[in-house]
Amino acid sequence: MLAAAVVTAASPDHLVVLQHGLYGGASNLAVLRQCLVGIGGDNVLVHLASANEGMTRDGVAAGGRRLAAEIRSVAASAPSLESLSLVGNSLGGLYVRAAAAELYGGGQQELGLAPNTLVTTGCPHLGVRRYTYLPLPPALHSLGGLVAGRTASDLLLRRTDADPRRPLLVEMADPDSRYGVALRSFQRRRLYANLRGDFMVPFGTAAIETGGWAAGVGDGRLVARFAARRDVVFRDVEVCGGRADGIGVVCEQRQERAEEGAEGAEWEEEMRAGLSAVAWDKVGVSFRAAGTLTPLAHNKLPALRREGWRRAFEWVEQAQEGVPVMEDAARFVVGGRGRGGEGRGGESSS
Repeated sequence: MLAAAVVTAASPDHLVVLQHGLYGGASNLAVLRQCLVGIGGDNVLVHLASANEGMTRDGVAAGGRRLAAEIRSVAASAPSLESLSLVGNSLGGLYVRAAAAELYGGGQQELGLAPNTLVTTGCPHLGVRRYTYLPLPPALHSLGGLVAGRTASDLLLRRTDADPRRPLLVEMADPDSRYGVALRSFQRRRLYANLRGDFMVPFGTAAIETGGWAAGVGDGRLVARFAARRDVVFRDVEVCGGRADGIGVVCEQRQERAEEGAEGAEWEEEMRAGLSAVAWDKVGVSFRAAGTLTPLAHNKLPALRREGWRRAFEWVEQAQEGVPVMEDAARFVVGGRGRGGEGRGGESSS
């Protein structure tokens, strides 16, 4: 697989690694890979990470270590490489942040590649303790392990006997930790989040937002408030209003000064404050076919691809609706900009 990936580009200088999510596979982000290759040409080497296939239940840290080892292997096979970008879908967004800490958290260039861009799509940055689609009673959190093992404990911000300190995701949001050092090392950071209708990862956790954002069933009522933010640089009123598909809002959130006392705040707010110590582009996406009663937006966002009999799910979810969003993500990774209005065929309005 590694050899096949390397020969697709003659002398690539930019390595882009794509990481799938929970119970996913390398082919899930095949659409984004195709977009990146089409835009970047021979300058870009796009690698679909496979180290976590079938191994997404043992926690975020373990997945990050496996991904970091895979990146080292790919980088060693292509000596012309100069820079690295990471893209993670869903749980994969946490994996790429954990892998970045393995590669860049010590403040040294162990990998030999300059950290370029970090992008997440539908990633539960703030966990899912308060960000399930429907409010989940705390008494049911202990059942999460049946669904996703140690990974569920990480996502639900549960401390274990083996690690009685702060939950891992809270540690990963600490700007003074090795995770914070690694996050700051990237030149640019962008996240894509569904404004409504995401049953798996509601907008608040995917967009690193608190202050009213919680259970995803209520996301639609808050879209107008988010679209009215002062840092909005692109707004499509048709998408925000649920009358068109694609990118509805692009915010350029500047780096925030760390707030005193944030460490004593509720964990979700502490994570929001910590992760906001760096600048983020926040891209809000919406699909007409995904709403309160049909919350199928999660796999539309990355235009998720599957193999074998599972391809039938693509038809049910109409995952191809996310292709223009992935084209925008590819332009951002390769060219340093994503022109939000092209999220729905080049139209825009303000």
